[in-house]
Amino acid sequence: MVTKIMREWKVTVTLTRTLTWPVEDGENKETFEEWLRSPEGRVHIKDEFRKGMWMTGGHRNTDVEIDDVELTETEVKSTDTDPRV
Repeated sequence: MVTKIMREWKVTVTLTRTLTWPVEDGENKETFEEWLRSPEGRVHIKDEFRKGMWMTGGHRNTDVEIDDVELTETEVKSTDTDPRV
């Protein structure tokens, strides 16, 4: 059995986009927040967030922040199914 220590960089990144929606008739902050937290609202937010994210010229409409960089070490044994050994 062979044991190998795999060293990898673990990077935590935050992507921020500002999304806007028009106010509908009779809608207040509470009803809008309730919709945002509903399953339907969460799907809509994810779809809107992803729109336009793939850009060849850089992230024009997205703020990218690197929050943390950490070196991780994982012990992998040849008996594991990890193909890196």
